[in-house]
Amino acid sequence: MKDTMCGLVKEVNAPSGLVYHTDLSIPEINDDEVLIKVHCSAICGTDLHIMEWDEWSQKRIKAPVTVGHETAGEIVAVGKNVTERKVGDRVSCESHIPCGECYFCKNGMPHICKNVKLFGCTQNGAFAEYAKIRWDCTFLLEDDVTDEAACMFEPMGAGIHGVEAAEVNGKTVLVSGCGPIGLTAISASKTFGAVKVIACDLIDEKLEVAKKMGADAVLIGRPFVNMVYGGGAEGVQVFVDKLRAELTDTMAMCGAHSLAEIRRSMLFGY
Repeated sequence: MKDTMCGLVKEVNAPSGLVYHTDLSIPEINDDEVLIKVHCSAICGTDLHIMEWDEWSQKRIKAPVTVGHETAGEIVAVGKNVTERKVGDRVSCESHIPCGECYFCKNGMPHICKNVKLFGCTQNGAFAEYAKIRWDCTFLLEDDVTDEAACMFEPMGAGIHGVEAAEVNGKTVLVSGCGPIGLTAISASKTFGAVKVIACDLIDEKLEVAKKMGADAVLIGRPFVNMVYGGGAEGVQVFVDKLRAELTDTMAMCGAHSLAEIRRSMLFGY
């Protein structure tokens, strides 16, 4: 294996692009880590936030750091304490790395670890030829799962977890925002037994994909959404009330006065 690698680095604690390097040191793994040869990485909104240096990034990121956390690749080295992964395994990665030592980790709640590290944010990530991560933050891939599909495990997991927590069986679900997580939530809602799934977004193309993912109806968001964004509970209530009014008016114009009266022939695109 060569001594250096290529990668993209956020170099300064300020708004800036990523800098391409050809001479980065290949990470040295600890006893409980694995070294992954990166095959594929996806661009997440978080990566863009880090480049823009928004408020979230300013509170968490310390440059220089190699970003990127939605990834898949092949293990090329394992630490001496690693027994459940081996060289040659194809894996994707969990972006949240719990400490394993705090109260929450020791009581089955590692998702709210007080010392959590973020792969590709607070520690170097996968916009490089090689990346290291603790072995138990990797997921083994079946042979029929492509690297490109495996990159989506992390955002898909967020959408599915949210749907599970919402207990959508037998309910009507509104998914506001049809990015990767929202689109996953649409499909998952149908899988978990939602009666109807309504998707809302500002972009027509995303709504077309939402219908393919199983949305029963779609709403094109209005500019007023920008005015209530960030308004906390009151803003959310204004948003929901507005959507309810729009949906009620639209249904009435189509001849439906309740969700039960909506027919496929009333839906745009069907």
